[in-house]
Amino acid sequence: IFQGNAKITEAYIGKNVVSIGNYAFDNCYNMTKVTFEDGIVAMTIGSAAFARCTKLAAIELPACTSVIGPSAFESSGLTAFTIPKNLEILHDNVLKGTQITTIHIPAAVISIGDGAFANSKLASITFADGDQPLSLGTLENEDNKNGVFCGTALKELRVPDRITHIGAYACYNLTT
Repeated sequence: IFQGNAKITEAYIGKNVVSIGNYAFDNCYNMTKVTFEDGIVAMTIGSAAFARCTKLAAIELPACTSVIGPSAFESSGLTAFTIPKNLEILHDNVLKGTQITTIHIPAAVISIGDGAFANSKLASITFADGDQPLSLGTLENEDNKNGVFCGTALKELRVPDRITHIGAYACYNLTT
């Protein structure tokens, strides 16, 4: 809806908004701030909703966010990101090409898609304890440039007991 609009520098999301659609703010490269009003009770973030918002360094999603679509923040300027504690799936390419250096995976997350952190500055990842199985990427991934951690600065990956699958090319071409 606002895709590619260079005039947008900030977005205020009111408490009655429950979904931000696919490509809604994609390539709004001058956007520096997104504020969600208190009291939001449900939120989904569509595919590439904030992709290529290169000046967007931080965003705090509502705790009730249940879906973050593929490529939602791909190639954005994010330097930090907190995954909402109840989110179950981190879709493909969601934080690909960002500037984040560290991430914590909450216990509710059961799947992290291919390329989720690819080509980001990610150097450190921690996983919350949990009893739900967790998959890192897919075995069907055929793109060696799109493994879950491909091209990151990851120095160590401690695999907790709950991880059941590590996808193809997961740690291909680490930059360390």
